[in-house]
Amino acid sequence: MPTTTAAALGAAQRTMAGPGLWRRLEANSFTWLVPVAVMLGVFYLYPILDVFRLALTNASLVGGDERYTLTTLAAMLGNPSLFGILKTTFVFTFASVIGQQVLGLAIALIVMRGERRKLRGMVALRTIVLIAWVIPGIANGLIWQMLFSEAPFGAINSVLRMMHISPVAWLSDPNIAMLSAVISNVWRGTAFSMIVFYAALKA
Repeated sequence: MPTTTAAALGAAQRTMAGPGLWRRLEANSFTWLVPVAVMLGVFYLYPILDVFRLALTNASLVGGDERYTLTTLAAMLGNPSLFGILKTTFVFTFASVIGQQVLGLAIALIVMRGERRKLRGMVALRTIVLIAWVIPGIANGLIWQMLFSEAPFGAINSVLRMMHISPVAWLSDPNIAMLSAVISNVWRGTAFSMIVFYAALKA
């Protein structure tokens, strides 16, 4: 009889420990980050590591036998245009990130204040901002190419002509092309920043 009682008590303790362990796992925020970390590792980390591996080979788009060598890396570091490429990448990334964060926060604050004051059109505003995020990248590029087109049918230059303002070389002028690229990238990325800031302000 005591043996049966001890066995039943042990089974009851294990049954109670199961839900308790599950509750502890649910309470731990790192448990919810594991699936995200796995997905990022598969779709982001592995390609990045593979790029570094390919940088140490003589791999090319036409294929052929791969062998590990430092020739490609030395040619890249010795390229005189490397500094200009890095500078352009830094300017584009810095301007895009700052623009997306600032505009995303501003729109999130506007939507939050509008909802608190029960103003109309806040749902429509959120929807309009999210459209830029839903549109695929290729379609986004085509849209901005038509907007920045320097042909007579270019949308922005057509408006400027109607206002008797001389057209702008949005894509062919090296001094303006970077600004055009940043504007299109900020327009697309602002939606995600707004979602993040809006969720944080809601919480």
